[in-house]
Amino acid sequence: ALNESWNLKREVTDEITNTDINVLIDRCMDAGALACKLLGAGGGGYLLALCQDDWDKGLLINKFNDRVCLEMKTVNNGAKVVYKD
Repeated sequence: ALNESWNLKREVTDEITNTDINVLIDRCMDAGALACKLLGAGGGGYLLALCQDDWDKGLLINKFNDRVCLEMKTVNNGAKVVYKD
């Protein structure tokens, strides 16, 4: 569903993505992500990459040592906001 929503979003306008974003998404997918999508608006967006397990997550983070990577997890006790400086 994440990949499908990204593909639909890109069809809205040519201004949704660019070569730099496409390269980053390709890097995510090549590093083992199951899905990847650009989220956010304007200059403050980010890529969300979905990994199968901790092994794939580690490979992905290692491939992106030139970027800030934040880990997200799903939990059963509600949402928590964590800020990484």
